[in-house]
Amino acid sequence: MTRRKSNDATSRRGAEGEVKRTDEPRYTLIFYPVRKKLDISIAKYCLVDSVHKLSDARSSIAGWCVASKEDLGQSLGFARQSIHVLRLREDGLIEVQPQTGYLRATPKWIDAVEVAKALVLGE
Repeated sequence: MTRRKSNDATSRRGAEGEVKRTDEPRYTLIFYPVRKKLDISIAKYCLVDSVHKLSDARSSIAGWCVASKEDLGQSLGFARQSIHVLRLREDGLIEVQPQTGYLRATPKWIDAVEVAKALVLGE
């Protein structure tokens, strides 16, 4: 039996029964040592984590988060003005695709979180 990788974003069935992905992650697991090492607030941590989860292979543009700032803000309970992509880009945590504005987490983020995840959860 093939084990399907867990999807970190929620899905729901459409009218025709197909699974439609929503632009909202199901959870954020905060690794406090990583947050402190990266010197970012919990709000920024949640934002980058959401972008990372929404840019998986099941994204409509694989590898990129296509959610708008408005959608990300609504999902996280932040005002659109609180979505500081430029600051996170300057911190080396978010990449922005110039032509579209799509987002993805950088290797700096992914490496820090995945190492912590492996240590804590044994994955």
